This record gives sequence, structure tokens and C-alpha cells, in this order.
Amino acid sequence: MVSPTIFVRRSLSYLMNEMPLEALNDAMQAQVISPIWHIASYLQVAALSALGWRLRRNQH
Repeated sequence: MVSPTIFVRRSLSYLMNEMPLEALNDAMQAQVISPIWHIASYLQVAALSALGWRLRRNQH
């Protein structure tokens, strides 16, 4: 079994490097492994927020 910590840490790293889609994928994978771990949900929201912000910025 893979530890969700690996995916959460990589997700955070992706967010910090402005790679929200990759961050979202890893956060979702962490939640699949450990559904009760709330940090995975938090990172999904952060990644979706970053994706939305990027989409709005590109439209202007």
C-alpha cells in the first residue's frame, strides 16, 4: 500500500510551483487511499481554486 503522505506532499509541491492540475491529481489520489484524511480535501480545494484563477486570468 502506498502512503497518502507521498501524494499530499507532491500535491503541495505542485501547488507551490504553479502546477494546479498535477496538484489536483495527486490530492485526489491521496483521498482515494485515505478518505478520512482531510488534508487531501483541502489540497483539492486549493488546486481547484488555483485552476479557476488561472482560467479567469487567461480569459482577460
